[in-house]
Amino acid sequence: METTRKELLTSKCLVVLAFITVVYLGKRYAVPSVEVECIKDPIHDALTYFNDAVNNNLSLARFLQISSSLLMDIVFVTLYGYWVFNISTGRVIYATGLFYLVRAITQTFIVLRFPDGYYWDDPHVPSIVVPYGRTSDFFYSGHCGFLNLCALEWLRSGKSNYFKIVQLVNAYMAIVMLIFRIHYMIDITTAIFISHYIYILVEQNLDLLDNLSLRYYQALKLKIFECQRGKKTEEIQESLITSKELLPIKKQSK
Repeated sequence: METTRKELLTSKCLVVLAFITVVYLGKRYAVPSVEVECIKDPIHDALTYFNDAVNNNLSLARFLQISSSLLMDIVFVTLYGYWVFNISTGRVIYATGLFYLVRAITQTFIVLRFPDGYYWDDPHVPSIVVPYGRTSDFFYSGHCGFLNLCALEWLRSGKSNYFKIVQLVNAYMAIVMLIFRIHYMIDITTAIFISHYIYILVEQNLDLLDNLSLRYYQALKLKIFECQRGKKTEEIQESLITSKELLPIKKQSK
């Protein structure tokens, strides 16, 4: 069965919706909060003045939190909306999924201590992709890695200006995270390199991944079609049986 554009757009919208659902559930239930004693970050030390400022000025802290999170949400909505209607490959989905899978595995083996001056309380303005609260998912940064993947996808799609804009947002996000000390410098630099490498790996195996995704989609679509057809057949059979039972019985003439 051929896949129409309407079916493809619907499927891609469902993928984006599923992504948002997974992110929400991950923010709510899967973010660790383990405390250990170790590590020193000289970048944190260099930004001590600004860290003190956000810890002592609630309005400033909320402005930086809300503005950085809003920019990240805009990047997500813009790119994934563009992907639904204009990009025919699942490259950014595969890369993002693999990036966060490797990150989740890494965080089961590496736990870093909360740095002094850590602050990331809920500013009471919801975000689609940014979690708030005291979370220890430090290594490596999901914020910067995700934004880097978005920037690379814009560049691959021939939108170099969007690439530059997203990388500026990424730089701003990195500065905010270092000021609030919700990430160490090593989390940010590692995330940039890992996300870039994962994007390259996905690009090199894109035909295979797209073919596997298409085969899975077609198999799922066929399964749904068969289930619907089987259900309709059963309904027709039940309707016929019911009709026969309701037919009046003719008396035989003497």
